[in-house]
Amino acid sequence: MKSRRWRITPANKRLEEASGAAVDQAFLEEMAKHHQMALEMILKAKLKDASLRKLSQKMAADQKRELGEFKKLQAR
Repeated sequence: MKSRRWRITPANKRLEEASGAAVDQAFLEEMAKHHQMALEMILKAKLKDASLRKLSQKMAADQKRELGEFKKLQAR
């Protein structure tokens, strides 16, 4: 399998520059931001297709659950 090139974004740069436990913390924080943006996108989208709306509702539930997991891990 061909490896993908690492896209340089502020989040990826932060992960690249972190070390030790800071890597885990940065990962959790950046993934939480990513999930929150996804939730905002789902809530604002005025989807017409019923199948897509159903999928987006499942995605929102998954994202919310994962955000809860991130918060628990950050609290440790």
